[in-house]
Amino acid sequence: MSTCAKDLFAEQGLKGFIRGLSTPATLATPVTSLAFTGKTLAAVLFPGEIERKNYGQVATCAAFGGLLATLVSCPGERIKCVLQVNSQINRPRDAFFFLTRTYGFAGLYKGWTFTALRDVPGYTAFFLSYRY
Repeated sequence: MSTCAKDLFAEQGLKGFIRGLSTPATLATPVTSLAFTGKTLAAVLFPGEIERKNYGQVATCAAFGGLLATLVSCPGERIKCVLQVNSQINRPRDAFFFLTRTYGFAGLYKGWTFTALRDVPGYTAFFLSYRY
């Protein structure tokens, strides 16, 4: 990892470490709203008032919200990674077209499993701490 960081700094300077961060920052609000929407939609599956749900029910709803959020966060993270690795691509729009031309629409979701493994537990912990 240190070799990668050294090579990146040597090739692109400090700018190389922050390239592509505008995409996840722009998508932060839609991702969070999808997580809240997914949690609320999943709460309909369990009978009773929202305030009376137990830990397991809240965790299940939160996990569904996190899973729904990955539908937007994964392409954003993928575009960010392409911008950081490929110095010939300068804008998020160019990275989007590069990915869709090279890999098709599915190329935006390469790495979805790891994004879900990060986001689902993260949103589950967030909503459980938010609730209790």
